[in-house]
Amino acid sequence: VAPEGKLAEQARRWTSAELAATYGRILIYGSLLNMSTRALSQFFYGMHRAGVVMVAALAVALHQSLPQRGSATRAQAQAPAPPAVAARSMR
Repeated sequence: VAPEGKLAEQARRWTSAELAATYGRILIYGSLLNMSTRALSQFFYGMHRAGVVMVAALAVALHQSLPQRGSATRAQAQAPAPPAVAARSMR
């Protein structure tokens, strides 16, 4: 029995070539960002300013280690309850 619905239709339409092309695009865009950050860091290393690169790396590491507060809870608070949950709470 095949699953029904919009998600199942989308899954049937995807081919391995389309998925490979999407994956390739993601890799290319990511490599552009990676190369630009490497070039900038190497510039500062060449100028004998390794401290700038170290401070930037520590700032990014600190930012990524902190929990992301507020954004998910605010979105969940503004989202309406699904109909099944709202119907149960009215009883």
